[in-house]
Amino acid sequence: MLATKTSTLSADPTPAHINTQYSLPLIGKAAYPDDFKHFDYVNPNAPKRGTLTLAEIGTYDTLNQYAGKGQPAGGLYLLYDCLMIRSADEPYTLYPLLAKSIQYPDNLQWVAFNLDARARFHDGKPVTANDVAFSFNLLKESGSPFVKSNCADVLSAKAESHDRVVFHLKSERGIKVLAFIAFLPVMPAHFWKGRAFNAALTSPPMGSGPMKVNKTEFGRSITYERVQDYWAKNLPVNKGKYNFDRVRIDYYRDVHASIEAFRAGLYDFRYELDAKSWNQNYNFPAVKKGDVITESAPLLHTFGTSAFVFNTRKSIFQDPLVRSALLQLFDFDWVNKYLLYSECTRTTSFFSKTPLAATGLPSKYELALLEPFRQYLPTELFSKSLPLTVSADVGSRKHKQEVVALLQEAGWELKDGIMMQKKTGIAMIFSLLQESAEDERMVALFRKNLSEIGIKMNIKTLDTSRFRKRVKTFDFDMVNWRFIHSTFPGLEQANSWSGDAAERYGSNNLAGVKNPAADALTDQLRRALDYKDIINITKALDRVLLWGYYVIPKWHSNQIHMAYWKHYRRPKTGEPFYPVIEAMWFEGKPKS
Repeated sequence: MLATKTSTLSADPTPAHINTQYSLPLIGKAAYPDDFKHFDYVNPNAPKRGTLTLAEIGTYDTLNQYAGKGQPAGGLYLLYDCLMIRSADEPYTLYPLLAKSIQYPDNLQWVAFNLDARARFHDGKPVTANDVAFSFNLLKESGSPFVKSNCADVLSAKAESHDRVVFHLKSERGIKVLAFIAFLPVMPAHFWKGRAFNAALTSPPMGSGPMKVNKTEFGRSITYERVQDYWAKNLPVNKGKYNFDRVRIDYYRDVHASIEAFRAGLYDFRYELDAKSWNQNYNFPAVKKGDVITESAPLLHTFGTSAFVFNTRKSIFQDPLVRSALLQLFDFDWVNKYLLYSECTRTTSFFSKTPLAATGLPSKYELALLEPFRQYLPTELFSKSLPLTVSADVGSRKHKQEVVALLQEAGWELKDGIMMQKKTGIAMIFSLLQESAEDERMVALFRKNLSEIGIKMNIKTLDTSRFRKRVKTFDFDMVNWRFIHSTFPGLEQANSWSGDAAERYGSNNLAGVKNPAADALTDQLRRALDYKDIINITKALDRVLLWGYYVIPKWHSNQIHMAYWKHYRRPKTGEPFYPVIEAMWFEGKPKS
C-alpha cells in the first residue's frame, strides 16, 4: 500500500485520518502488493490474435446497458473502464484502472480518486475528472432503477481538478459504497452531450475500454474488436487479458438451439451449469475426436440462488402457510438422482457456499438484530433451525396428508379432488413463468405433485424478451429465477428485499417482500463498517427470508462445466473463483 497520511482535507474541526491507497481491500489486506506485475490466473505472454465467438439467448435492441430500458447487447462492458477493478481470485479487493490511487477519511464522509494521466477514450481524448463526475450524475439521474437507488448514498460528485474527482457521501455509510463508485463505468461527456441517454441507442457508444463495437446485426449478433492502442493494455490488472482481435456474440432463440450450434462448431466456448445437459449433450463426435475440450472446475462460490419465486402481490400467495405447504411438494431428492446425476446440493440459503449463510440456531448477535422485529416474524425463527427440511418421501400418502393439513390450516380444503378456498370457493390455480423448456421434466414432476392434492399449475414458457418484460413488471404468479448476490453484500440487497423495491418496476424484489425486519436489515447493510457485522446482519436477513417462504429454493452445483474448441487455451495457473474468459487466447489452426 502507499503510505497512509493524515491530512486536514476534512471540513471537521478535528482533522480526520486520511487513507491514501493504491488498492482498496474491503476485508483485511490486499493479496497483491502495490508493485505486482499481473494477476496469478493469467498468462502474461498470451498471444493476441484470432476471434472468439460466444452465444447468448434471446435478442437485443440497444447498445446502452445502463439506461434500464430495452434489452442491451451482451459484452458491452468491454467498452468501458471503471475507476478500479476486482481480481477473479480475490473478491474483496479492488485494484487501480482509471484511478491510480484512492483517498478517504476513516469516517467515510468522502472519497477521492486520482486519475491516471495516461487514460484515453477511443477517440484519443483524455479521461478527466469531469468525465467521471459527469458519468455518475448521468447515471444518478437517468440510469436503471437499481443504479439510481445505489447512487442515493452519494451526495455529490465534483471534479476538483483535471485528474482528481471527489464524491461526498451520506453519513454512516459502509465501505461498500466506495466499491460501488469504483465499479461504475466512466463515459465521455463529449460523446453524450446532446444525446438522450434513455433513448434506444443503435450507434456504437464510445468508451475507454479494451474493445469497441465493430459490427452489429441487431437481434442476431454483435462483434467487438480489440483496441490496438488501448491505453491500459500494459497495466498489471490487464496483463494477459483481452487477447482476441475480435469477440463475436451470436444470439439464439433458446438453450437447445445454442447447444446444437455449439456442437456444429458455430461458436467456440460455452459454460454449462445444467448437470443434466452436461451428461447428455457433450459426447458428440468432435469431443470423441479431441476437437472439443470438456473440463470441469471447482465452483468456489455460488452463482446465486436458483428458485421458484412466489409473487406475494397475488392473493393466492399472500399467506406464508400456503407458501410453506407448496414448498413441501418440490421433490429435490428425486430430481437430483434422476435428472441431475446426483451432482447437486439442495439450496438452503440465499447465500449458499459463503460465510454469510445462516446455519443452525440463530446466534446471540443475530437474535439481537432480530428481536426488535419479533412481532413481524414467526416465533419459530427465534428458537428453531432453518425451515427447509422436506420429507424424504415426497409424494407418499402420508406426506400428501401433511401438506393438505397445512393448507386446511390456511383456509383451504380439498373438495371433489380440487383444492378450494373455504371462504370463496375459488380453486387454487396459478401459472409458473419460465424462459427455458430445459427444466421441463423437473417442472412436470412438481406440477404432478401439486395436482395430486387438487392444485393446478400452468406452465408458461416465453422467449427471453417477453419473459424479462413480464418479470420487470411483476406480471407473474410464480417465476423460475436465479438471484445473483455479492460475497460482500450491501447496497444491492435493498433492491431485492426492501418494501420500497417491492413497489418499483424493474427492481429485483420479485417476491414482493414487505417486512420491517428486511427493511431494517438491508439498511444496516448499507451502513455496516465491519465485515463481521455484515456477516451477522446477512445471516439475520437470510433467516427472515427463509422463514418467510418467499421462494422454493432449488439447488446449486459444486463445480462448473465448460466446453471449447481445441484451438483455444485458458490458463491453468492461479485459483480464480470462476474460469475467466477474458484470460483465454487463440493458439494453433482454426477448426475446419
